[in-house]
Amino acid sequence: MVRCLSIFVLLLFIGCREDSGRSPVIARVGTSELTVADLSDALPDDPNFELSHIQVQRFVQKWVEDELIYQEALSRGFHEQPHIQNEIKRLSRQVVVLAFLERIVDQDVEVGEQEIDEYYEKNGEEFIRADDLYLLNIIHVESRAEANTVRSRLRNGESFAELAGELSLDPSRENGGKLGWVTEERLPTSLNAVLPNLRVGTPSSPRRTPAGYYVLLLDAKRVKGERQELDEVREIIKQRIISRKKEEYHRRLLNTLRQNTELEVDWDQIKEHLADISEQQ
Repeated sequence: MVRCLSIFVLLLFIGCREDSGRSPVIARVGTSELTVADLSDALPDDPNFELSHIQVQRFVQKWVEDELIYQEALSRGFHEQPHIQNEIKRLSRQVVVLAFLERIVDQDVEVGEQEIDEYYEKNGEEFIRADDLYLLNIIHVESRAEANTVRSRLRNGESFAELAGELSLDPSRENGGKLGWVTEERLPTSLNAVLPNLRVGTPSSPRRTPAGYYVLLLDAKRVKGERQELDEVREIIKQRIISRKKEEYHRRLLNTLRQNTELEVDWDQIKEHLADISEQQ
């Protein structure tokens, strides 16, 4: 028997665990159960991760389908086959190794601001900007008349952000029309040509596109061929330093384990075995 609870009940359970201490069951296949705790454990360890109804539905449905097949395989004794047992051991070993490294190595890796600054200064040639960047704001309206009204109101001192929130059709209206740093490729082709001619702080004249009319406002520009600013590459540098430190820690850990463990590899026997395999082929 397969039973799944309503997706809305599931989300309610996630937000409010039962006081009994036992995680609520959200799906059952025979005697096997999927609980809210199982679902929570399967989610990314990211406080910003947002779980959608569709994602929950897919996860539960996949668990149900896999469990149905798994139970059928067990009933046929499929798991008892030697090569399956060997694969289970191999995968189990790999999971333990990866989990250990993630827990031990990642916890010990920290990156300070000074390290990031020093890397940036020593490796500036790695961070040459490949494209012009524009810190851009936009207001998107349907007609030229509306665009002219926007421009007129801007000339009279009204806030670009407030007008974007009031009039713009673009999703950026929720953020006052701010697009952030963009390249020419990010915008419709009909707007690309105007970007190099925009003056910082001066709203553009209305620009026609197949989707309607745009008024643009440039806050700043970063030029192709210059070294990128530190804030543009800070996260890249941090990840590079983290990767390097993980590799170094990994090597130190292996060296320590080799020194403290009885270890032997019979390379001659390995070569002999490989030679036998080659002859058989």
